[in-house]
Amino acid sequence: MKKLVAVVLLAGIFALAAQAAIFNGVADNQRDDLGYYYVVTGSILTNGQSLTGADASSPDGGSIRWISDDPTFATPIQSWQRIDWTAASGSPASLAFTFQHNGAPVYDNNGIAANNYGTYYNATAQSLASADAVGLYTGYSMSNNYDFVYAGYFQVPSGGIVVDKMTAYFTQYNTPGGIAFQMYSPLIGYRMNIWSDVAGEPIPMNTGSFNGDVYTTDGKGGSFVVAPTGVNIVYGTDLGSVTNPIYSVTFTPPEDITLPAGNYWFSSDATILTIPEPVSVIFFCTGVVGVFGFVARRKLLRQG
Repeated sequence: MKKLVAVVLLAGIFALAAQAAIFNGVADNQRDDLGYYYVVTGSILTNGQSLTGADASSPDGGSIRWISDDPTFATPIQSWQRIDWTAASGSPASLAFTFQHNGAPVYDNNGIAANNYGTYYNATAQSLASADAVGLYTGYSMSNNYDFVYAGYFQVPSGGIVVDKMTAYFTQYNTPGGIAFQMYSPLIGYRMNIWSDVAGEPIPMNTGSFNGDVYTTDGKGGSFVVAPTGVNIVYGTDLGSVTNPIYSVTFTPPEDITLPAGNYWFSSDATILTIPEPVSVIFFCTGVVGVFGFVARRKLLRQG
């Protein structure tokens, strides 16, 4: 994968932008040594949104979708699929992300930066087993490593919004005590995309690639910055209340992004920037749809 020309050093640790290939039905990389990028969810229904991650079986289809281009797994490829993420504690609003303009939030469905996320990411504080706390669910998103990406639904209100920063959130580890994602490695790049919503059934537009039709960071320049949030996922006492740090990755585009009122889908993913010589693959935390976050994999197994 090639790097973008513009890589800018900002406050914090800079990261590299990346481009992802169009769908080709071929598994890319399948490396485990750099760890895995897992996106977290948000709990705040914003701008009148009623659709949640628990609605996959309803006519509305749910607020979280996934798409894959890796034929290794016995699941559909190159088409958006539903997923039901619900637990004893409830269901997520969507994937967690925040948009800003001139230093102020114009969209926030998670409360991480605003410090109003409550106990959503803390199973111990909710007196729940780890599998029963939906804030612990994470989703694997690497478009050229096991070739799999999640997208989350969001609504833009009347009047639209202007965006000059987009922030997504991910975990350091794939499971408690698992593999650490090498977020600062020069071999890791980052991407963000926005898709339009297909009328009739909430679903992202299929572009034949991992690139959004409304916006993609591929080829845009701009910069990514990775930073700790100070917020942790806290597992239940069944797993010793161990913690898993949540990090942010923020993209600053070269020009403002204008989103008119409407329904959209957002994704962030990580990529491997260089393709090394073939290596032996040690498959960690595998599931029917590949490599997934703790308990999120279990939810996918229900999705026939």
